[in-house]
Amino acid sequence: MSVKRGNVSQEMESLVVHLYVKYKYIHSKRRDHTNRFSQIVTSIPIKQSTFRIEPGQEIQFPFSFDCPENLAVSSKMTEYYFRTELKIRNGKNSGDTDPIQISASGLMKHFLEGCKSLRMSWIHEGYTGPKAPEPKQFIYFLPPRIFRDRIQEILFEFNPHDTKQGIYGTYQIIKKGEGGESSLLKDFLPNTNEHFHFSPNQLATIETAAESIKRWIASQAVNLPRS
Repeated sequence: MSVKRGNVSQEMESLVVHLYVKYKYIHSKRRDHTNRFSQIVTSIPIKQSTFRIEPGQEIQFPFSFDCPENLAVSSKMTEYYFRTELKIRNGKNSGDTDPIQISASGLMKHFLEGCKSLRMSWIHEGYTGPKAPEPKQFIYFLPPRIFRDRIQEILFEFNPHDTKQGIYGTYQIIKKGEGGESSLLKDFLPNTNEHFHFSPNQLATIETAAESIKRWIASQAVNLPRS
């Protein structure tokens, strides 16, 4: 990381990098009403004491970052970026923004990659943010092809910050012909007491995760009529 001064000498008070998450979700009967939020996940102090930069001078600062575990993964509705904040004494503060991608790791990676290997494409998703009383990420999946004559969509809702003991939360099976996510988004998430839990053993590898998810979907579809 470098800081370069222009034509005048200036004294800097501090240099810090913030990791932000920008997320949104629909919480209305109208599809065009979207809640948008931006929050600091963590801050990385680079220089906390004052320093002076002379005209044309460029100063290099070492920068490293250990990403917190169990963040919600980057997606269309959930984005991350670094915001560099340079505080200038008796002047206008300066800043810069750099987007970054947060990928799944551990059991969450196996769960999502298992769904991907079953061709369960994402239809819609959202995230209530890391500081919500009960953080939730929800994903509407298209089911594997062999179940599409009975199931239209599958909703998984879970806390992305709590995945050490497996992936668990609530779910809803949207049967063929029930309307899909566009009709269910009227209250952000359907009220359901149906719970799912994939254990660490069931998600030990991507292949094991795919087989566990497929068996679970089969158990949900067994009594559903074909269309």
